[in-house]
Formats: sequence, C-alpha cells, structure tokens
Amino acid sequence: MAIWCPELFRYRAGHNFVSNLEETISMYLFILPVFDNVTILFSDVVGFTNICSQISPMEVVSMLNAMYTIISFKYN
Repeated sequence: MAIWCPELFRYRAGHNFVSNLEETISMYLFILPVFDNVTILFSDVVGFTNICSQISPMEVVSMLNAMYTIISFKYN
C-alpha cells in the first residue's frame, strides 16, 4: 500500500528543495506493509493530559508502551 503525503510535498516543492518532480514524488510516496489480520484498539487514558504535562515526552512513550504491552499479553 502506498500513501501520498501532499502536505509534505507542498512544503518541499514550495521551497525548491528538489527541482525534479519525479524525484520529489518518490521521496514522499511511502510504501507501507500490508497485514492479513490487524486489531485496532481505541482507548481513553483517564488523566492523560495531566499526566503528560508532568513528564517528558519520552516518559509518555514509555508509559504508553508499557500499558499496551500488558494489554497485548493479557488478551493475546
């Protein structure tokens, strides 16, 4: 699956970072893996905004990774 990111293209093209249109398009066409089975989990972390205001971005990532790893092991 390929995803086109026009916002990035407009930004780069508007600033003349790349003059060749074909090269510019290939730079911002992302090839994503395709999976046969996926699960999407929508969740709400109570107090998330407050928690995030008190810790570093890396601590937020670590916290979320730990939470969702536990959930994954529990239900997998």
